[in-house]
Amino acid sequence: MQHVFVICEDGSTDGTKALIIELSYQYPIVNNSVSRRRGYGQAVRDGIALAETDFVLCIDSDGQIGPGQMNEAWSRRSKDHFLIGWRYPRLDPPIRLVYSKIFRLYHGLLFPNRLHDPSCPFVLGHAKLFERLAPFLGYMNEGFWWGFVGGCWKLNIPIEEIQIRHRERYSDDTKIYKISKIPGIFLRNAVGLQRLRSARVTK
Repeated sequence: MQHVFVICEDGSTDGTKALIIELSYQYPIVNNSVSRRRGYGQAVRDGIALAETDFVLCIDSDGQIGPGQMNEAWSRRSKDHFLIGWRYPRLDPPIRLVYSKIFRLYHGLLFPNRLHDPSCPFVLGHAKLFERLAPFLGYMNEGFWWGFVGGCWKLNIPIEEIQIRHRERYSDDTKIYKISKIPGIFLRNAVGLQRLRSARVTK
């Protein structure tokens, strides 16, 4: 089976584009760089669409989830369900932990589930499952994985968890999760989930 890295660089100006080109000479990389910010959710959707393998593993590049458990995840792959990470203990700043706990309650009211970590950016699934889910992946840009779980709930696609070791974040994301920005983030994500919950499932 062919293994390819699809890297969806999102308009950065810190030299990431040049680094991806350099790495592409050593590894099988599909370079999906863009000149302007498209947002997290769109970057993930673009990466999934570009993948031409049977199975797709989505993972963030912030270094918080390492490669150590890739083999375990791969051994649990299935054509019938998704595998999602459970970050435990989760090593994020307190403001992110509080936000996630509060939003988890709201998310659970709309999409009842028993997942411990429904926003974890570590997801492995068969390409056919992602194709089924595609119409429901456009409702959430910031809280993409919350929407992913909601879409699976609507289509009755099972999700299993794998406990993963979480690392402290290399870069400082306090600029994104300032207290003053939390209400806006919560509102946008809440509206997105409501729209997803109301979306019609066609057969």
